[in-house]
Amino acid sequence: SAAAAALLERKLVANYLMAKFLNSAIVGTAGTMWMLFADKEGAASYNCLLLDHLYRAALDGTPPDEPTPRQYEPRVPRELTSKQYPEYMKPKADERNARHPDAQPVTLVRSDTCLLARLWHAVLGGPDGEERVFVDSQLKTDFWRRSDEGRLHDVEQHNKYYYELWSTRVEKYLQRERELRGNRGEGSPDDDDPYWEAWHELIAEYKDLLLGNHNKFEMVFHPQELYAEVAAIFEVCYDKAKRMPGFTGKSRIKFAWRVAGPQLLDMKRSAAQLLAR
Repeated sequence: SAAAAALLERKLVANYLMAKFLNSAIVGTAGTMWMLFADKEGAASYNCLLLDHLYRAALDGTPPDEPTPRQYEPRVPRELTSKQYPEYMKPKADERNARHPDAQPVTLVRSDTCLLARLWHAVLGGPDGEERVFVDSQLKTDFWRRSDEGRLHDVEQHNKYYYELWSTRVEKYLQRERELRGNRGEGSPDDDDPYWEAWHELIAEYKDLLLGNHNKFEMVFHPQELYAEVAAIFEVCYDKAKRMPGFTGKSRIKFAWRVAGPQLLDMKRSAAQLLAR
């Protein structure tokens, strides 16, 4: 009936408002504290399990038509909070200090224990938070040498061939990308826009240049030559980006992963297997 539908709508709205406004503080705090304790103690630690329970209880809330309110903490207990944030959580620390200027400020501490911290330090953890480029040695040409079977009889003579080839190609790509963009700003490659259609075609052209140089049998059963070419792309892009100030060479890094992302992931997995032998 119309009356039942209206009552259901009121209940749904009330539940939404309760979850959004009455429990939002504990949800956000529990989530942030979970990250802190996961960094220090591990995601399966006792404190992380407690914070996970608080987060779920606060997120569910208590429906307004339930006769007996559920019992949950109105706020995160003091023993499950911390004033020391890992460096990679600096934005959250700054936000917290700006929201509570009269409270004890949150400080940043170095952390290398969790994966997020290692990734942050590898990519962005330069001196004083300066952004920097990390070049993975397991994706460079020194690790992935050209094959001495099939194509070449004198491999050493041709080791720099792919590096020189893609040095020219990357610069040409960047020039064409700038011309294509013109005065447009940065956007998402998924935008429904003729510009992005042309951009996808440009990326596809360079993917074809890479993969068209290797037959399917070679790529599946003897990928060493393909990996050597991909390593050259990686090295060309990352070496130049590393020498550029700050993180201004990000377009070069993006190029490497857009053109050869799947192959770079395969190479990283293969490198781990080779080193484990």
